[in-house]
Amino acid sequence: MAFPFLSQSQMFTLVDESKALVVLVDNTLSAIPGYPLLDCPGLYTYKTPDRTYFAQSQDILDRFKACRNLQKTACDKTQAQRQLQKEQEDNLRLEFSHIFTEQEKRIEAEQLAEKLEQLSLENPLLRQQTENTMSSHLEYLNQRGRIGMQKFFGQHYAKPMVGFTRLQNDQAPGFPGHILSTLRQFIQRLKESHPKIFKNLDSICDETVRKKGDVNSDRLVAKNLRKIYDGLFQNLSDEDVREFTKEFSVSLHEAFSLSISDKLKFWPLHDSHLVQSIEERFYPNAKKAEIARTFQRVKEKIITYVERSAEGKSQDVSQARQVLNGIDLYWPMERMGQEGFTGNYLQSMVTSENAAYSSENNRIKINVPYLSAPLWKQMWTLSHEIGHAIDLSSNRIPEFWKHLKACFEKKGFEETQMGETFSDWLAAEILMEFLKEPSLSLSESEKREAVLTSVWLCRAAEEQELMDPLTGNPDVHPPDWKRINTILRAHPYFNQLFGCASSPSYCSGELP
Repeated sequence: MAFPFLSQSQMFTLVDESKALVVLVDNTLSAIPGYPLLDCPGLYTYKTPDRTYFAQSQDILDRFKACRNLQKTACDKTQAQRQLQKEQEDNLRLEFSHIFTEQEKRIEAEQLAEKLEQLSLENPLLRQQTENTMSSHLEYLNQRGRIGMQKFFGQHYAKPMVGFTRLQNDQAPGFPGHILSTLRQFIQRLKESHPKIFKNLDSICDETVRKKGDVNSDRLVAKNLRKIYDGLFQNLSDEDVREFTKEFSVSLHEAFSLSISDKLKFWPLHDSHLVQSIEERFYPNAKKAEIARTFQRVKEKIITYVERSAEGKSQDVSQARQVLNGIDLYWPMERMGQEGFTGNYLQSMVTSENAAYSSENNRIKINVPYLSAPLWKQMWTLSHEIGHAIDLSSNRIPEFWKHLKACFEKKGFEETQMGETFSDWLAAEILMEFLKEPSLSLSESEKREAVLTSVWLCRAAEEQELMDPLTGNPDVHPPDWKRINTILRAHPYFNQLFGCASSPSYCSGELP
């Protein structure tokens, strides 16, 4: 390697890392007149606060940087791709939100109409529309008079439970709820014109709010509501009674509608056409088949790796083999088709780039953006998720790998992080197993590129461990930099591939 400025060697240090010479320059030298590097085009530059590194190719520089900080190097290299992925996720989120919102509106309107129809069988004055409900109440008042209306209110509106639903706020202690709120607003207007009526009814409202939620309070609430209705219908003018009936019926209908709509948000919505259209759009068969093939390759590689590791150790791996053979992929559309959905569950899968292992059913859930992830990223992630089936937090870990826990602890990983750390370790082992295959038609440079694109843990380096807010223990996921720079970075084949002169300590699968 020839650098034209090496004649002024007192200014430079030659760093023999990555099995290639990289020139290290003290940044303070840039102030010297005739600073020679300014006249050296074609060099690749890496700057730190106090030094600048120069290399004759991007590959050499990437190797050098990866040896120093693998996580940052990989994440910097894939930043543009990850930004594009984020934009695609945002578009998916908007597209899905539109599809689901329109479907939700349609089904909610249908079911709301159905439930209001059921309620109208018990309350003949309740209609589909607010205005029609108000009109039916006023018509009843015209036909039956205030005494008839008073009896109707005492029969239908003296308790929060009406029909199939309870008006949500009306059962909360210390909170007036829809019915009492409407009553109090109207009663407040009587303070000047009817002070005695106001004082009496206002005190009844206060008592009702205080007693709500107490044992056997429903009976007291019903009794007090009837007192309020009696006071209003018996003492107000015809005009005031009519105005009260209008306000109350409008508020009541809105309360019913809101209460029913809130419940519907948590009801499974079934629609075979919607299931099919979303599956065709977000989970095309060609993509699913591609992931399934990659998954099968990774699973077979892990099973072979486990069996090879057990050779000569006289240890039973049948349990691990059984669970690994049985593990399968899980497409969220299956659950949607079987159980319906509320939207939140499916939306998280559409807009979250990840895969996740479930020990309950021994399956790996695949989210939509993951279908478009680079191949080597898919392979690392699938290896990691399969690893959870036999990790250190399970009872299926092969006996000959249990010593890894002590090694991980020496590296500074917490007890709560052993499951994730083992899965990271296995993913690194399997990734390197693939790259070492003699039949793999990749150049050394392409293999290094595969390693860098496999890294997707790109949160900025945290100085301290993340903490679980519920338990107060360290989060089960170690910091991203730690996972990459102490596990994947330490693998012997990585050091060979990148030519690193030094390495973090390596946790070998072989017993020490």
